[in-house]
Amino acid sequence: MKWMVAPLWGLCIGAIGVAAYGAVAAIDQQTWSNPVRSTQDFWRGRLFTQSYSPEYLYQRNILLKNIDLPSQVNTYFGVVAGGGAPSYNEIALEKNVLYFQRSLTELGFSPELAHLFFASGNFGEPTVRYLDENGDEQFKAAEIPNLDGGATLDNTYSWFQALAQADKPCPAFFYFTGHGEYNEENEDNNGLILWEEASVSVSEMAGWMDALPADQPFVTMMAQCYSGSFANLIYENGDPEQPVALHTRCGFFATVASRPSVGCTPAVNEADYKDYSSSFLQD
Repeated sequence: MKWMVAPLWGLCIGAIGVAAYGAVAAIDQQTWSNPVRSTQDFWRGRLFTQSYSPEYLYQRNILLKNIDLPSQVNTYFGVVAGGGAPSYNEIALEKNVLYFQRSLTELGFSPELAHLFFASGNFGEPTVRYLDENGDEQFKAAEIPNLDGGATLDNTYSWFQALAQADKPCPAFFYFTGHGEYNEENEDNNGLILWEEASVSVSEMAGWMDALPADQPFVTMMAQCYSGSFANLIYENGDPEQPVALHTRCGFFATVASRPSVGCTPAVNEADYKDYSSSFLQD
């Protein structure tokens, strides 16, 4: 993760190559007989068939929350993590957030100044799934310091809106570790899954990002299944058939648009983890 000390906009030059390497590495870790999972299989991804039209995007009932970005930083960090429900909100996703916080500290950033949204939030609900020493399924509350709330649609959208309205439009870094959806009608427009199984497609997130200042560098790192589809955020409306957006954007993705990723596990031993986030943050 040493690259983060350099200006974030400089990463855009090598983003495509790094993302491709990460995608290949993720695929090589496990062989899949079918890149499209069933709608009942939430462990690594979910299939969906709806298309998001512009009319649909503006009909969503999203509550704008008041999010105050820190004024004393030179990079805004936003983290959204967790499964869409307790049944697939694995402890590995919680540990990814903790690992990210430690990485920020090691690099001289203040993790308490990052905005962190995880699963159901900081209400003490037992929503994190793990396996105990006997291999039995258990649930516990999230234990993440400086947690700002749940990984809800409202909070995620509001963080992007806070960026758009910031008095100080410095570079932004967005990290998502969770689950993804495969769009069988258009894999260029896959989605990511938020708490309460809300989903955000590539085209919808591109619309959120269009509100950001054109000269504000934006870097994302996504670890979910089918995440390579979000590389299309560099295009207008997230559509690869349209021109490249004027905004400075790049990203790092665990896999290509048509493939699941690996690593979401209820196992508690981090030494056994072989996932994109762990590999990325170690480097």
